[in-house]
Amino acid sequence: MKIVGIFVCMLLIATAIPAIGTLNNQNNNNTLSLKNTIVWSDDFNSYAAGEPLHGQGRWEAWDLDTLLSPYVSDSESRSNPNSVELSYLNHFTWSDIVHLFYGVNSGKWTVFAWWFLPLDFDGCSAFVLLNKYEHNGNHQIPQDCSVVIVADSSINEIYDNNGEGKLSLIRDEWIELRVEIDFDLDSYDVYYNNTLLGSETWTGTGGQKNLACIDLCNDWKESNETYFDDISLEGDVSENPDLYCEGDIHLTEVKPGSTIVDSFIVQNSGTEGTFLDWEIELTPDWGEWSFEPNEGSDLESWSPITVEVEIVAPEEKKEEFAGEIKIVNSEDPDDYCIIDVSLATPINQQVEMNPLLQRILECYPNMFSLLKKL
Repeated sequence: MKIVGIFVCMLLIATAIPAIGTLNNQNNNNTLSLKNTIVWSDDFNSYAAGEPLHGQGRWEAWDLDTLLSPYVSDSESRSNPNSVELSYLNHFTWSDIVHLFYGVNSGKWTVFAWWFLPLDFDGCSAFVLLNKYEHNGNHQIPQDCSVVIVADSSINEIYDNNGEGKLSLIRDEWIELRVEIDFDLDSYDVYYNNTLLGSETWTGTGGQKNLACIDLCNDWKESNETYFDDISLEGDVSENPDLYCEGDIHLTEVKPGSTIVDSFIVQNSGTEGTFLDWEIELTPDWGEWSFEPNEGSDLESWSPITVEVEIVAPEEKKEEFAGEIKIVNSEDPDDYCIIDVSLATPINQQVEMNPLLQRILECYPNMFSLLKKL
């Protein structure tokens, strides 16, 4: 479950932590013709009012904790009939929902969102952009925020918790929030109601040049309802289908001959309206490999799929193996990506001891050192 303090309005400082995973594997399509376009948007109008947002339109509750999912609402909307309604229900349940992205890690991008704070808004609501995020309830994988825009009724101000700028809250009307990101310059600018709220470094002290997800939450205080609508992402992308993959497979302490499962992401990063056919062309020459799916056709732009990988490890003990999985655009062999793979069988194999011998050694512990000398 998400640690409550991560979005505490008065304290959120990015910590210095290393980059996680592989954000963009090799892609040999280096002569792309780029076009600025909206690659993703959501107006929430295709969902039923009163239903949880989790599981719809690739929105997912923080750490997949469905109790945190806000609801689709027709109480307020900028584009009729729906928006997403966030609230703070009790000390254990608040609204917190994310939308993950892949391949947003270079060039210029703009995130748009429309925010509605009721006249009686009381509490704290936040619009957050993270550069590192994976669902992980145990928090073994750290998250890192680049942008934390907080609406705080206690001071009647909106501010970027990673910056110095502050503006007065505007209530009872839909207000545009706009974040302009320049990964080449490692910077972003935030605008609230077309007024500059602040300009900061995207990576902070320990982040990476990557947009991992949008996070909408009501946190810290017992907030009443707030609303978001018409959220979109715009950037320079290929005018043609463009294969993108994310993930790597690094396995250690694998029992020889055992079966392991892992996964990676395949995406068409081309402009809206393009479709991509893909297939797996190359796998390592050790072990046994299977994929689900192992190919695809008419993959829509910016609709990533997860490829599940099943590996039967080699029988050799105390060995290290390396290789790569090559995924290609079926219509353009120069457009491909590489998933790096490594696997190691344990250096020290656990020895099954005869039960009778084990009991004898438990009764006579000094016998073990004597047996070693024989």
